[in-house]
Amino acid sequence: MSEEYLPIKVVFPEQNDHVRPHTGGGKSKIFDEDDFIEHRDNIANEVDYLSDHFRESFTKQPDIPCVAKVKLRNDAIAKSHRPTRVLNERTCPIIGIKDLGELLISVDEGKLEKLKSVVTGEETDELKAQISAIEQILPYGPEDVIIKSELDFITESLKHESVPIKLKIFNHQNHDINNILSMGLNQILQEDEVDFEEVQYAENYSILKITKISLDTFKIASNYVGTQSISPLPYFSHVSPQFLNLSELDETNYPTPDPNIDYPIIGIIDSGIDPNNNIIKPWITATHSFVDESDRNYEHGTFVAGLCVHPKILNNNNTKFPENSAKIVDVIAIPDEDKGRVYEDQLIDIINTVVPMHPEVKIWNLSVGFYHQLCRDDKFSDFSIALDNIQKSNDIIFIISAGNYNRRPMRGWPRNTTEEDRIITPADSVMGITVGSLAHVENSNTMVKIDEPSPFTRHGPGPSFIPKPEISHYGGNCSITGAYLQSGILSLGIGNQLSECIGTSFSTPIVSNILANIIDSVNDDINISMAKALLIHSSVINSENLDAENVKYMGFGKPSDIKEILNCKPWSATMILDVDLIPGLEFHKWPFPIPDCLKNSNGTYRGDICMTLVYDPPLDAQYGAEYCRTNVDVSLGTYDLIDDVNRKHVKQIPLNPLDISELYEKHLIEHGFKWSPVKVYKRRLHRIKADTWRIYIKTQRRKEHTSEDPQPASLVITISDPNKTEPVYDQFIANINRLGWHSADLQIRDRIRTVISE
Repeated sequence: MSEEYLPIKVVFPEQNDHVRPHTGGGKSKIFDEDDFIEHRDNIANEVDYLSDHFRESFTKQPDIPCVAKVKLRNDAIAKSHRPTRVLNERTCPIIGIKDLGELLISVDEGKLEKLKSVVTGEETDELKAQISAIEQILPYGPEDVIIKSELDFITESLKHESVPIKLKIFNHQNHDINNILSMGLNQILQEDEVDFEEVQYAENYSILKITKISLDTFKIASNYVGTQSISPLPYFSHVSPQFLNLSELDETNYPTPDPNIDYPIIGIIDSGIDPNNNIIKPWITATHSFVDESDRNYEHGTFVAGLCVHPKILNNNNTKFPENSAKIVDVIAIPDEDKGRVYEDQLIDIINTVVPMHPEVKIWNLSVGFYHQLCRDDKFSDFSIALDNIQKSNDIIFIISAGNYNRRPMRGWPRNTTEEDRIITPADSVMGITVGSLAHVENSNTMVKIDEPSPFTRHGPGPSFIPKPEISHYGGNCSITGAYLQSGILSLGIGNQLSECIGTSFSTPIVSNILANIIDSVNDDINISMAKALLIHSSVINSENLDAENVKYMGFGKPSDIKEILNCKPWSATMILDVDLIPGLEFHKWPFPIPDCLKNSNGTYRGDICMTLVYDPPLDAQYGAEYCRTNVDVSLGTYDLIDDVNRKHVKQIPLNPLDISELYEKHLIEHGFKWSPVKVYKRRLHRIKADTWRIYIKTQRRKEHTSEDPQPASLVITISDPNKTEPVYDQFIANINRLGWHSADLQIRDRIRTVISE
């Protein structure tokens, strides 16, 4: 029989969908109330210690404030406990965040006196609660400015030669103070004739790049009251793996573009494509070079490009690979490891130059990483902050590799997770999509089975416990020694060769291909967040086991092909919703139309429900671990009467993975993961009693974020019958029409909406 794919339904928000939530005020919580007097005295003593500690600085430079750290209790990290009555412009204002629950405050002699008077003064319940939320107040010290391993590296290197470093100055959120700090540091550097320049990484986020400095001046700058951080300036170069050449290709096994197809275009920022590779030339729409020809090695970039164009054809038409193709913009940005390097700021400049030149390109592939710069819990990397700024400014997405862990012996699955195989920068980009690697083949010598994480793929989470990688695709398998003959990914090599290799660098362009084709296949304008949501949603639906360990390495799974992503089957219904969330209001729709065919004879419900939420939060690098400034959450649940008038909403579809508590402590789940701009909810319903269903979406802002701008959010929901027999689609569509929801079919190109035969 023939079976037609059915269209996804787009549901449009309506004005009366925005309602004011029921909120109840509560008494301020006083932590350890019985010991409050002792605790208050300890905090007052710590304020006195700060005054003594910074006395010399206050005396010599009375116009320049210092910085202290305020550590909050683990159970007082929520914004409702933020001690803003204690720490404010009158006392010592909060100027940023270091780690989760660790505030940075601006202090001077007068403000510390006022802070102590607040701590020891009036004892209202609110002030007592806020003082009790503070665990400790400490000076911001040398160990905060630079971590020991980097300090040892820089000081040892400077004994022999000058090494490039980057220095960040505190932002006290006061123009006059910031100018004084900058002038003071400039004077220190100019006295030693240090070479330095200010580099703009993002809006209101600049860093000093120092390329020539003596060891003595470095020590002075490290101890300067305005210095927030110092670190080596990261650089990129390709550590080229061994590419195994297998055979020669021509147009018969690497087709040229069909003139009747308008292909999407992917930007590739890499080592460049072999100019002598004739079979890929017709697929290149533009080339931009930023590397001297003598410093190039085209192997890596050519291999990546081949997979952007023909991932399925190159890999023996394996149905696990996407069949759609794409054209490419070739950006030659990364030199060969033995011949040169491109520093972080230089690569940012290259990307800022090229991306605006190609507004037609929405997907940019970054199969690169700082080999020695692991992702951190407490802060997002400067490079990822710059990438996020570029993505927001140009309405694009970077697809970024998770990085490779190549220490022998190679590991199997499951594996013992260590910090050494954490994802590497820039895989911590909030706005980008990070890609891990899976095995597509196995044999007697390989370390993992098909569809398990590749032995070399790195793990998340990202900073603040956001899920990274988001998804995975095929990047190869290998033996315990790292050998991969007949277990690697196939793509283009130098001189029209078919080559074999492994790495997350090569799972990444496959995802770039899929996402570029999602955007290109929709006739209607589709925003970046919705395209990202559809991609991740497909991966979630494909994943049977979203447990904590799998998510760390595989993200939410591997996406389907384009037809599956952009269509429904008769036993399932998918709706998408783009909504601008208004601060102070909730978006809700009820009754929510769960199809009657999923209702059991006793009135309970069964079936699978999956939801994927993606949103683009305001970002502020000054707030470290609290970089994402808004949170969005969605709840689909029962909404039954509890008396003659009132209803109670009970959430029925939880965040996934269900055992996420095994990953993080409770306070980190609540105040880290929940601020992730990608969330997944999934459950198989089994005898859920309900008369009415309701869905609502709400947003909340960080304590210091006061913008009244709406928060856009994209939501994808799929309801399905796990037995694939019930007419879920028809009943769902009939129900939303009966309810009068404003909706339409997702309009996609005819070449995607096809008829399949069983």
